[in-house]
Amino acid sequence: MKKLLLPLFALTFVLTDAQITVTSAVVPLFMQGNSTTNNNRVAIYFWADISGLTPGATYRYYTSMDTLNSSPTSNGAGNPYLINRASGTVRRTTNPSLVNAAGHDSIQANNAGAYSGWFAVEPTGNGRYTPGRQVHPQIQFNNGAGGTSVATRLKFTSLLVDVINFGTTSGSPLQGSALYDTSVSPSKSFAVLFDNQTGSGRPISIGIVEDDGNDLFAVTSIANFYRTLVDTIGQSWGVIIPNNLPNGIQRVEYRDFLAGQMLLSMVDDNGIWCSLTNTINPANGTTGVMLDEWFSLAGNGSANLDTAQVLQNITFAGTSNDVNATYTWNFGDNSPTSNSNPVIHNYTAGGWYYYSLTINNGECYQIITDSIYIEGTVGQSDLSANIIASVYPNPAADYIQLNFGNNANLQIEIFDALGNLTHAQSNIENQVRLDVSALSEGFYFVKITDAATKQIGVAKFLKH
Repeated sequence: MKKLLLPLFALTFVLTDAQITVTSAVVPLFMQGNSTTNNNRVAIYFWADISGLTPGATYRYYTSMDTLNSSPTSNGAGNPYLINRASGTVRRTTNPSLVNAAGHDSIQANNAGAYSGWFAVEPTGNGRYTPGRQVHPQIQFNNGAGGTSVATRLKFTSLLVDVINFGTTSGSPLQGSALYDTSVSPSKSFAVLFDNQTGSGRPISIGIVEDDGNDLFAVTSIANFYRTLVDTIGQSWGVIIPNNLPNGIQRVEYRDFLAGQMLLSMVDDNGIWCSLTNTINPANGTTGVMLDEWFSLAGNGSANLDTAQVLQNITFAGTSNDVNATYTWNFGDNSPTSNSNPVIHNYTAGGWYYYSLTINNGECYQIITDSIYIEGTVGQSDLSANIIASVYPNPAADYIQLNFGNNANLQIEIFDALGNLTHAQSNIENQVRLDVSALSEGFYFVKITDAATKQIGVAKFLKH
């Protein structure tokens, strides 16, 4: 069995023509492109941590890609996908502009003059997108004070991306193939694909998990596989991967919309997944191939994924439709692994833990990683199937609506990621609406207790 390592963002320091600087970024190695006419477009997504902004200032911005030897005043090329972390929206524009509202969006610097978030660009038929060329992401900012002209061009010059186009020649360095899947990750999270099991180095491709709010079916310049198999289909994603990929795709990592943190991951040992999808040197071109990463051996952890539980007697259970499958649990707390399934585990300290389940049938194996929050209280966890809570909207900005089915006389407690109690309320029936506008950004979990039976239910939401 291979040890699962949790990845960190690759730090890459980038120089810019102003004080605004990229301090770290996650940029894929490949993107789709074709010069003159490009009717197979697939957007490229990337994450950036930016510093040197005016504290508290709001900056207009739009994104593009450019070549390494371009003019310092070049604004690059491409259709920006404008991702707004505050509103949770993703917009596509074909007319980038800092003057017209439709052509740009805004980011707000924090009190330290920094901002972190996702950005994206759709390739066009511009000559920069000729297969075999290298381009880098670029962000155009105004002055942060309401200006309508470009004041800073933030060039990611050390993070070059190879341009490839769809083709059916296996091993070709200029061609790529369509890969898609349907996940369990929430809409507007991001699928980050690596050619290794540990998530080291730069990813091969990054795709957004649908539905992102854009209906691209009528946009015939978008790749057909994306328009018909991915776009607007909840929890689906689609990317281009290179035909010259000797290790194949071995890790799919899902990262959240707000903080870019890993939500969960799926790992394969050799690039040929348990679904028999072979990602090694593919040659399917524009014909979408489904990775089907959750096929057969894929199981979920316990019923308490991403939720709050007490320290002791936590039940973990995986499922597989292969009766010969074996299970190995790593609880994320440096305790010995377990081959029992289901298994009861006791934690010794509260906090967030990444735990993993390896399912193996002797021919292939997959590793599923997820997170759990453990309360610092010793006791018996008693999850009730009757206490099922839904949270809307999620992510939330100003309020959340909690619905509890037909339960009555419930107590709710809301905790932040550090386990601090932020809200408590009793005598709730069926549903409640709560103001969360004053909460800081991040993950929160809701503990629901039946006052009569003491049974516990849990829910989780993201505040942005």
